[in-house]
Amino acid sequence: QNVIEYQMCVHIFGAVSSPSIANFIVRRIASNASSAVRETLFHNFYMDGCLKSVKSDDEAMQLISQMQVDFSKSGFHLTKYFSNSRNVMESIPVSDRSSDLQRDVMDMEYIPTTRTLGVIWDANTDKFGFAVNVRNHPATRRGILAVTASLYDPLGMIGPVVLEAKKILQDACRDKSLNWDDPLSTKQTREWQTWLKAIPQLDSVQIDRRFKHDSFEAEQELHVFADASSFAYGAVVYLKSKGSELTSVSFVIGKSRLAPMKTISVPRLELTAAALAVKLAQLVKKELKRDLRVYFYTDSTIVLHSIRNESKRFPVFVANRISLIRDYSSPDQWQHVPSELNPADDATRGLTPEQLLTSKWLRGPSFLKSGAAEWSEPGLMMNEMSFLTCATDVIATVDPISKLMNRYSEWS
Repeated sequence: QNVIEYQMCVHIFGAVSSPSIANFIVRRIASNASSAVRETLFHNFYMDGCLKSVKSDDEAMQLISQMQVDFSKSGFHLTKYFSNSRNVMESIPVSDRSSDLQRDVMDMEYIPTTRTLGVIWDANTDKFGFAVNVRNHPATRRGILAVTASLYDPLGMIGPVVLEAKKILQDACRDKSLNWDDPLSTKQTREWQTWLKAIPQLDSVQIDRRFKHDSFEAEQELHVFADASSFAYGAVVYLKSKGSELTSVSFVIGKSRLAPMKTISVPRLELTAAALAVKLAQLVKKELKRDLRVYFYTDSTIVLHSIRNESKRFPVFVANRISLIRDYSSPDQWQHVPSELNPADDATRGLTPEQLLTSKWLRGPSFLKSGAAEWSEPGLMMNEMSFLTCATDVIATVDPISKLMNRYSEWS
């Protein structure tokens, strides 16, 4: 039989080329759109979903109307709208709303919870959260990997909790005789089952979507903390909004990572955590589109001295990370913080879900909400740290006879 060739009349969903085509189409539409729509499409559109926050209902309705017009010119129709404003939802035809809002919004007691780009969003309280639904998997390396990978957490809110599961998996990987589908040891199985029983409590974890309150014009700062332990390192970013009467501290993003299986000294891991902190700060500044004042904190005086160093030559591992840190921060931005006040410490030791709910990880350290004079404790500022230089003179005394004999005689 002759070969019959078929050609798709539309772009199919799920093809390898689909993401590239979708992004091309959005950018092509943006090139001919109004300024407000263009800015939204370039910075708030992700594949086929748009996530945008505006100041008022009127601004939201105007943006929706403009986007519908610009997309319709290219033959596209936007649907599945969802908002925490009832007025905005009432302005949208029922057929174009999210499937959760296919009726009169004004008659609903609560706006249902939805997912925004994979993250749970409670529109009533305007908070991000989690809905844990873990399938049953055997206590093997493959089973642990499947469960940890199913916990989607792009902001790192539950990073310290997931760290404990990753540590169990890493310990299992150290056993070269253990294959992917072999049962774990009795101790590791017990630790894994204990972790599994606790994670349903993650349903109670929530953080505010907004970084500041509408009631005050705020001066904003980024405060970034870094820390490391013998088996993990991490960093966390908070946005501090200061008004005339009110100060708020918001969790922005955090990372908790296991140390490599090859042993690395804690000072080097501390330096790696500091480099990670700088990367997170750059990411946040880029996404917020603001040139914010940034403060960095670490509880390692070795890292602080290394960053301040101007003369000593370091090994390649250390030099590369110090170079990165110095490229995107100055030594004056780095401060020392005691370990007990460092929220990044949670990212290096792991937390249970119950501990996470009351930890500094999501709320930030209490001293950030105080004035600068109160939380900058004496002796903790980098430029206030004292450096002591010791010098000694070494005088070697040599017997003249031995010197002559060693110079003119051969003993062999």
